[in-house]
Amino acid sequence: GQFPDNIALDTNIESLAGAATYPMKYGYSAVGEIIDRGDEVNPDWIGKRVFSFQPHVSHFVTETSLLQVIPEGLTVEDAVFLPNLETALNFVMDGAPLIGENVVIFGQGIVGLLTTALLAQFPLSSLITIDRYPLRRQASLDFGADFCLEPSETKSIEQTILELQRESYRGADLSYELTGDPKVLNLAVEI
Repeated sequence: GQFPDNIALDTNIESLAGAATYPMKYGYSAVGEIIDRGDEVNPDWIGKRVFSFQPHVSHFVTETSLLQVIPEGLTVEDAVFLPNLETALNFVMDGAPLIGENVVIFGQGIVGLLTTALLAQFPLSSLITIDRYPLRRQASLDFGADFCLEPSETKSIEQTILELQRESYRGADLSYELTGDPKVLNLAVEI
């Protein structure tokens, strides 16, 4: 397809604010170590581990104002997930869960699991997650979900939730659809 010449890739991220070029550099975040610097940059930057919103490349040149130094206690492997954690945190803040609410999360990919881990810290009545993959369901429970359900062709998720909860269960007060599947979005609204 054609990409219009005058449209920026992402106006919110300075490194992606320019127009699309070929070949296109994909991605939106990078974690690494400073290996060199410009003459105007403090030499103390050399060797620092940093995060930056940049395309997925092995090397890049940027301004120090676009770098975040990775704290000592955070591994590079964990720092890779900072953009995903930011997304999960925004979901939680936008959802504004209240004490005692029943929360359901559809999808336990990276962002779903991080959202689960954050919501598990809240005093909810229940935190129910739903995912089709066994490894993700187990991780969801490990991250603090009360229940993690497998979508079933024979029993609706609503039926399963009602069986798991006490008779006074009144449905989800808050639901997150993190699968990207439009059919699941309808269910997340209905539940």
